Amino acid sequence: MAGVVERLRKRNKQTREWTNTGSFISKPNLGWLHPDDQLLPDAGVCYGVRYIGCMEVKESMKSLDFETRTAIAKESISRVCDVAGLKTATKKSKRGTRISSLLGSEPQMVYAGSNVNLTITTENLTIMNIENGDIIGIHQMPCISFASGGDP
Repeated sequence: MAGVVERLRKRNKQTREWTNTGSFISKPNLGWLHPDDQLLPDAGVCYGVRYIGCMEVKESMKSLDFETRTAIAKESISRVCDVAGLKTATKKSKRGTRISSLLGSEPQMVYAGSNVNLTITTENLTIMNIENGDIIGIHQMPCISFASGGDP
């Protein structure tokens, strides 16, 4: 998702206002990135992306402090990218036992490398395999406690 935002920034300098003054709480002066009706449950904003994989997190992220959530997100991204053979922007660090104990033993790579549609609505985030229509995941918005695209 970070790559999509980066491409938007390059194509449209108006998005600078979004990143500098906007948030998910207060509407930027130039408006949201997408019209409200496009985010309705029966519509959605859809991005074609490559699915890399996922990592099991054994404990609710809501119960953890911000630094731990950030460390888990970075470690998860790093592990999935390592297994997929991709480079990450973050430097490799020692894997702490606390963070490791909160993560599954191995990334789940069943659909790794698949082209997928990532559809975002006000109710959920859906990942669907473009080639065969398989639903890889449907995540209800209230259940998404923390998301990160990694470091730029």
